[in-house]
Amino acid sequence: MIRLDHVGILVRNISEALPLYRELLGLTADPPVELPEQQVRVAFLHAGDGQLELLEPMTPDCSLAKVLAKRGEGLLHICFEVDDIEASLRHLEAAGVSLVDQHAWTSPHGLVAFLHPKSFRGVSIELRQQVIRGSKQKRGTLQEEKAQPTMLALSGKTKVCTSLGYPIAQSLSPAMQTAAFRARGLDWIYIAWGVRPEFLAVTVEALRANENFAGGNVTAPHKETIVPLLDGLTREAEPLRAVNVILRDGDRLIGHSTDGAGYVAALREAGYNCRGKRVLILGAGGAARAVGVALADAGVAEIWILNRTVTRAESVARLLADAGFSHVRVGPLAEAASALRQIDLVVNATSVGLQKEAPPLFDYGLLRPPALVSDLVFFPRETLFLRQAREQGCRTMNGLGMLLHQAVLSFERWTGRDAPVALMRHALLEALEARERNA
Repeated sequence: MIRLDHVGILVRNISEALPLYRELLGLTADPPVELPEQQVRVAFLHAGDGQLELLEPMTPDCSLAKVLAKRGEGLLHICFEVDDIEASLRHLEAAGVSLVDQHAWTSPHGLVAFLHPKSFRGVSIELRQQVIRGSKQKRGTLQEEKAQPTMLALSGKTKVCTSLGYPIAQSLSPAMQTAAFRARGLDWIYIAWGVRPEFLAVTVEALRANENFAGGNVTAPHKETIVPLLDGLTREAEPLRAVNVILRDGDRLIGHSTDGAGYVAALREAGYNCRGKRVLILGAGGAARAVGVALADAGVAEIWILNRTVTRAESVARLLADAGFSHVRVGPLAEAASALRQIDLVVNATSVGLQKEAPPLFDYGLLRPPALVSDLVFFPRETLFLRQAREQGCRTMNGLGMLLHQAVLSFERWTGRDAPVALMRHALLEALEARERNA
């Protein structure tokens, strides 16, 4: 199935162009909005089920402004929806159609791929997957999500969600989840709580006693130590013995894990099919376990686990074996050279990217394409590990996609509502940009 979704037209001035389309063509239009991260103003014009986009560059040095100066106004972009973007890409590659980048990447609307303008006489062609496989949420546009009801005034009935960690000041989750609650008209609020390890037990008891507590997240260093303080674990969290989500079930607090599923969702959104791939996971902590189990469930062929302490890597291998996945190799980080010769996907599940002075895990010059190299760290957006992988020609992925999608899954388990994914992504990026400015 292929359906025309929208057409993009580059204009010099939206306010002058809008009357032409509204009055002569009878289209309805949304007020123009600014997308600072893209340095563009855009107006959405609606015709039946489809829409037209008018795009106006905001700064003279952005890429759209350069296109405008060179080509002038006119048709710039056509987007089609397809039912299986990966199959479509395989057919296009077989036919010799070139892509702007290898396979696909993320837009605010989900999984997309851009075909090279040279293939279509200077017109940019976008393919968008109609529904991302493995995801139940509906993906509205950012404008649609912003149009949802606003959050109710805080009251004695306000539900509270928390994130427990230490330190926690760097958390981007409050901005993302609060925007989601507001979009869905929920009388909920999300707060990051800095809890020192010695106070974790009393904090969990306080949450259990608080009738307004609706659920929460758990981050370092509590993902494992909180498990014996909870009243049970979900099927997903039980084998991991580590959680990043707390669910409320009456007076019971149940531990859950969305980290692994969030990582696999980020891969899918980036257009990467991990089925049959050989994977190297660096690290053997809670994140490595969650990602390893999720990748095994997603159908990877083999997993290597390298860690400074080999016994911890062996414990992850036993976990995977207990889950029915036996194609696992373990070893010290010194074996990276031999492992990387056989690997399609690299996952850095260590926290080394957070430490400016930390020595490299191994010689990053060993990273070579066509491997996809990922780091679960999202701040900085490009760690030394990712930068050197990119410089070697590898495709890279940071931890932002995983952070977003684990949050989406958390929201849906707490509220029973579809998450406003586009809005959560926008709030996440805004919060990250604010943090970068203040760093």
